[in-house]
Amino acid sequence: PDGLPVELGRMIRFALEKDYDDLLPTMAKVGFIQPGEEPSVEEIDAMLRQYVEPITVPVFHYTRRWLRKQAADNMERSSEQIKMARQMNLPASLAIPLRVIASTVAISAQLDCHVPVREMAEVLIPGFAEEA
Repeated sequence: PDGLPVELGRMIRFALEKDYDDLLPTMAKVGFIQPGEEPSVEEIDAMLRQYVEPITVPVFHYTRRWLRKQAADNMERSSEQIKMARQMNLPASLAIPLRVIASTVAISAQLDCHVPVREMAEVLIPGFAEEA
């Protein structure tokens, strides 16, 4: 009802900038990281790659191949990934927005779209464009 939480935009920006000093506390504040847990920077990078990669270029080309790679990476279940998954939560307030984003990405890949994701994020995602 109130739109996307500003912390989501900040998290994406911090991940893009590799600003882990701000990213990890923001993720903990929102509820992505369970209290007392400390996932590694590498694990966080891997988890957020699918959200960050499209905003690293002015126009991102969503393809079925890219989507298959993301799905394959997410399906791989090494012991380290399982351990990290136990340290993480999906906050209830973000469940529906993240499902909408995932659906939009899937449709864009199916249609082989070129999307100005970064520009759209700057305009539509609260907290992404603003300075910390």
